[in-house]
Amino acid sequence: MDSNQIIYLIGETNFVVDLGYQQDKNVAYLFDLVLAGRIKLVVPEISLHEMWSVFTKKSKRRLELSIALKEEANQMKRSEHGHILSEQMKNIGKLIEESVNKDKEIIDGFIQSIKDVSVIIPYTTEIHKNAFLMTLNGLYGLPEPDASIYESINAFVKENKGVRIHLNKNTKDFDKDIIHKEMNEFGAELYFDSGKVVKKINELIGQ
Repeated sequence: MDSNQIIYLIGETNFVVDLGYQQDKNVAYLFDLVLAGRIKLVVPEISLHEMWSVFTKKSKRRLELSIALKEEANQMKRSEHGHILSEQMKNIGKLIEESVNKDKEIIDGFIQSIKDVSVIIPYTTEIHKNAFLMTLNGLYGLPEPDASIYESINAFVKENKGVRIHLNKNTKDFDKDIIHKEMNEFGAELYFDSGKVVKKINELIGQ
């Protein structure tokens, strides 16, 4: 491989979520390579928005639990024992709320750190339009926001040279013949296994 050739690792929402919640050691390793300047990370802007959707869903469940605990606590004040337990339940509810606020700060900082070291694919009007048309095409069968993510990646691989490796864990929506065909036509490599991406990139950088 030409030592001057850029290696682009193209992530999507699952990559961002895995990294943010530390769910995949291979993804963490790949991000370390990004921080070391060995490869460049590329992320669709819409995937960062999707990270907030994941956080919102998780937070909603916790806040609903907090509200339920407080409501139950208010029903238990009548006896002395009930009053003590009521206060304990209220404190747990308060801790849950504080954890949500703390996680929001962490996610804010995490997304900013991704922006600081990555090439962000802007979510343009053209991408939005093309993604909408893609949702109408039965060959793709992509719903939103998957269509917007894929169209963002298409826009990037069409306009940029170098080694372009796309890691996508959403096999249900993306492991389709037409998507494999288009990635091949654009000269990009599509993987659904983070371990295989680590192996491929290590070969390219000589590790």
